Amino acid sequence: MLSWRDLVWRSPKAPALGTLLPRSRLHWASVCVLWLLFLAYVVVWVRGNAEVLLDPMVQADDARTILFPFHRYGEEHALEK
Repeated sequence: MLSWRDLVWRSPKAPALGTLLPRSRLHWASVCVLWLLFLAYVVVWVRGNAEVLLDPMVQADDARTILFPFHRYGEEHALEK
């Protein structure tokens, strides 16, 4: 008879950390270049979004602006005044 354990996928044994590390200098260099590109992208992204990330007044304002277009479909048009 089948049990629930027979239906659950079991992962193979996780490889040792030593087998996952780069072996050649070229591989290490490519890993370093990819990390540098990723970190450069994160720095540029944070600089571009610093105001939204750090200023709570901008965060609240941006979160509420999505609601404004829906008010114009109401009968009162309260936001037009």
